[in-house]
Amino acid sequence: LFTFKAGKQAKADYLRMISKVWLELRLLITAGMLYICTTLHLWDFGDILNHRLTFSGNWGFYFPMGILLYLLYIDFKGHGISILKQTFIYHLYRLFRRYQASLPWLRKALNMYHISLLSSLLLLVTGGVTAFIVLQSGLFYSIPLTLPLSLLSPLAGIALLAASLRLKKFVNDTAAINDKLTAISSGNAGVPLTLAANSLLTQAADNLNAVGNGIVAAVEQNNRSNKMRVELITNVSHDLKTPLTSIINYADLLCEEDLPEQAAAYAQSLRDKSYRLKSMVQDVFDLSKATSGNLNVEKTRLDLAKLIRQTLADMDERITESNLIFKLNIVSEPLFIEADGEKLYRVFQNLIINALQYSLEHSRVHVVLEEQNGRAYARLKNISRQELNFTADEIMERFVRADSSRTTEGSGLGLSIVQSFTEACGGIFTIEMDADLFTACVSFPLIPIITESEETHEETT
Repeated sequence: LFTFKAGKQAKADYLRMISKVWLELRLLITAGMLYICTTLHLWDFGDILNHRLTFSGNWGFYFPMGILLYLLYIDFKGHGISILKQTFIYHLYRLFRRYQASLPWLRKALNMYHISLLSSLLLLVTGGVTAFIVLQSGLFYSIPLTLPLSLLSPLAGIALLAASLRLKKFVNDTAAINDKLTAISSGNAGVPLTLAANSLLTQAADNLNAVGNGIVAAVEQNNRSNKMRVELITNVSHDLKTPLTSIINYADLLCEEDLPEQAAAYAQSLRDKSYRLKSMVQDVFDLSKATSGNLNVEKTRLDLAKLIRQTLADMDERITESNLIFKLNIVSEPLFIEADGEKLYRVFQNLIINALQYSLEHSRVHVVLEEQNGRAYARLKNISRQELNFTADEIMERFVRADSSRTTEGSGLGLSIVQSFTEACGGIFTIEMDADLFTACVSFPLIPIITESEETHEETT
């Protein structure tokens, strides 16, 4: 029972138990016990023993005090510096830190300012009261250092008050810089930020203004470059149309002539390539207009299900000639949206052509149209002939094609045109890829169905 190992275990159990009690309470209990021992040691029993007794002699005083001091020594030695974490003040500090962590940075800074301000006022008040008491009692005559020491508290309060006001200025300047950063991140450099000359963040504000000016200049330069590029493409496409139209007309005339077999084959090839070149020029022209915002969009109320069926019917010949199987899953009821019918027809035409060119032979192409959460979703799903070793963003770049060898027909603008036209009509175009499954999705918000009586009333009005 009284072995070294048992003593060590007893100390560990005591430290584990005592650590659950705040240090301030431990010190208060120890001080109370020492006070009781001292009081009993000096207690005068009077006539009982007719002399001044000490409580049980020396043992009654020194033994309890020794035990208390020894336990306090074990406590401080066993916990070390970590004993400070067992205080009530540290507990309050942790609660404050946890509360601070849940607040935005500006509120945290203002809380620190308010705490320092209240602390300075508390020091000023207590220091002033202490100095007043010293002056009224005349203690500074008997104890010369009393008055200077009593003045330390108000002086510290004044210093802390000055620091608090400086902190408030720093917080305000930091908030102004944060607002400027928010404006720049949203694309609006706005008015240059100006801080006081004596501000600690004046240099940071100047650097931030320089960054904002640099971003504005870079954006303007980029806009000018894009505008020049669009204008160049538009002008070149327009200039190509006239000679290309003549080439197509002459190619058509040659194909109508009675030419030798080899010459007729050349004429037919020339005609096919001319029409392909015309389609490419038209794609570039339309894409440049959509990119520059000059695309003429006339939105009307249309049935998306009917539009998709019409597009599939118009392309039935090409679909039949292919070795692909188109599986339709289109809702039977109308799904009305507001869009440009001509542009949207072009969107689904390009998606179907993309599926015809890049789908795996003898595979199925699924055309799905459904309603979800107030939106119409049209999806074309096909198994790719080639490995999908690119991302959705890469394949929607202009002139990028899934066929890296570029042996198939196409300009690489089809999906880019789909995206531009869809967004111009108010819709969203996305691409999803899962292994070799390629899914193109076009979605539009639905509009309420107008009954015949309402439509008649609108026409009458």
